Amino acid sequence: MDALEHEQRPDGVKKDKLRKGKADDSACKLSLETVWAPKQEKDDIKEAAKNARYAQQFELRKEETV
Repeated sequence: MDALEHEQRPDGVKKDKLRKGKADDSACKLSLETVWAPKQEKDDIKEAAKNARYAQQFELRKEETV
């Protein structure tokens, strides 16, 4: 008889997995709040700086053509 064929799962494994799943779910939300929000803010700042540079270049070119 193969030991793997008759291996029994310890009691409570399924419940532990469910409990861990719930904990992981809240950890994901926390991660989204702590990681995604600052990244989004950083991306917004980069985008604003890029738009300001484009606006400045546009104004300079407009002055050159006038």
